[in-house]
Amino acid sequence: MTAALLAASAAVVGIVIGRFWDQRAETTRWQRDKRADSYQQLTGAFRTSYDTIQQIALADTPDDHIATIDNHVWHEALCSVWIYGTPEAVLAAARLDRILTQTFTAAKTRQHNASEWAVARVPARHGFEQFLATIRAEVSRQAIPFTFYDEVASIEPR
Repeated sequence: MTAALLAASAAVVGIVIGRFWDQRAETTRWQRDKRADSYQQLTGAFRTSYDTIQQIALADTPDDHIATIDNHVWHEALCSVWIYGTPEAVLAAARLDRILTQTFTAAKTRQHNASEWAVARVPARHGFEQFLATIRAEVSRQAIPFTFYDEVASIEPR
């Protein structure tokens, strides 16, 4: 009878420990997945925002409708990184947000020709490159000797 009680107790303890371990592993996976999703959302939102800013900068005439767009997609993605991201990722995202805001303000202030925009866009692209490098380092990906945007490798941001 004692052997049966010990066996039953061991089984219950094993189930409890297994459940605790499983719950902990599941929580870790969920946090990792939310973090990765937030980073992916921000990279997509960057492209959407950047394309909108480029339309404003290169427009022949100021377009009040485009110039007053509030990019909720960008802000939601940025908030997601602030909630789920690591401190390093949040810092890189915050820097990118400030650069993108400055680029947006400059685009609204005056129209650019193609060569002016080629220079004015570099800080935003450089900030995006820094965000990507931060995320690659965080997920233990090897640094790569190329840039996402070609001009970032040859032109330093202002």
